[in-house]
Amino acid sequence: MKLIDEQHINSAVTAANNLSEEEIDGFVSRFKEAQPNLFVFLLAVCEDELNDEEIESLFFTGVIIWYATELAGAHVPVVTSETLEEVDIQNAELL
Repeated sequence: MKLIDEQHINSAVTAANNLSEEEIDGFVSRFKEAQPNLFVFLLAVCEDELNDEEIESLFFTGVIIWYATELAGAHVPVVTSETLEEVDIQNAELL
């Protein structure tokens, strides 16, 4: 497992914050191509429990984490829908 340090996270945040309106779509598309199931999950999760600002913040955090792993050169396998379902069940049991 590769360590994702503060520098990678800060670089990812800086890069995302400096994107123009035109560049944002391409950036998000790269995330969608790299992690399609996670993309859908982050947009759909808790839509009944979170407001739009909270959903946007959660999605942005997910994209930043993905990009930080890219910057660090960490190979993160594609998250499967099965993995997301398993984790969702485990989280529900903890609540």
